[in-house]
Amino acid sequence: MILLENIQKLPERLKYFREKQGLSRKDVCIKLNITPSAISYWESGARCPDADTLLELCELYGIRTI
Repeated sequence: MILLENIQKLPERLKYFREKQGLSRKDVCIKLNITPSAISYWESGARCPDADTLLELCELYGIRTI
């Protein structure tokens, strides 16, 4: 139950932490060498980033977990 709840909150948390760092989607694309559509998919909940990308996002956003 807790895991499912965390996964459902992932899109809003990804957007929250990106904005908290003052980063645009384009900034994240450049820093992580990913496409703008990937971030759009993640933040809309259409797809989830893989584990390695989640770690990179955490590092970029200065957090330990999403």
